[in-house]
Amino acid sequence: MGKMLFRALALLLIPTLTLSSYSYGQLRSALQWDGTNWLGESSQVCARWLNLGIIVGTVLGTAAADTASRELIERITNELHGLRTTSAIELKGKMAELSLANISVGQFIAGIDALYEDPSNRKIKVIDAVYIAKMKIQGLDPDLIDAQIKCLRMQPVNIQALADALNKFALISRENEEKKIGRKVTNDDINSGRISQEEVLRSRHFVDRNNKNHSLFCYGDYYEER
Repeated sequence: MGKMLFRALALLLIPTLTLSSYSYGQLRSALQWDGTNWLGESSQVCARWLNLGIIVGTVLGTAAADTASRELIERITNELHGLRTTSAIELKGKMAELSLANISVGQFIAGIDALYEDPSNRKIKVIDAVYIAKMKIQGLDPDLIDAQIKCLRMQPVNIQALADALNKFALISRENEEKKIGRKVTNDDINSGRISQEEVLRSRHFVDRNNKNHSLFCYGDYYEER
């Protein structure tokens, strides 16, 4: 019954997505869709169907990528007899971050709706909103989620400013490693002014209360023509 319902839904979505993506596509690519596109007009049922299609498509796309990557990782690891085990583990970790498995479409839609209720989040791209919703559903650290949202609100960051922030973050990390503190930026570094909180976010990182460094994501295209 579930499979039949899913197939019927897919058939219903095809014409809606085709027409809607055509009209949106005249102005923006899918990676540029934001809260304005997501919310649409409250009277347009089409907009809600499009949102459902976006989530279904994203879930299916990440599932396909996850399956393909797992097969590739296993083959590479076996062929090289573990010579790239570390790289394989890192890739598995990244694919786990991208996976949208075990979360319902309804949960995603509710989470994204909640994010866009705040007008200051409307410019966050839909693809990024999907992963913010995932973070909340997983019950991750609220401070980390807040930092992720702030990072996305800052976009687009000037390319040179981004490079400067990344270089500063990396430099402090190396210096701390040499001091046997560990290859990371700490809250002491932020509080002392070695690097500002804004620079940390601009470099797409977050330092939690335990000094653990987290990488922040930015999957959407914020460098669209204005």
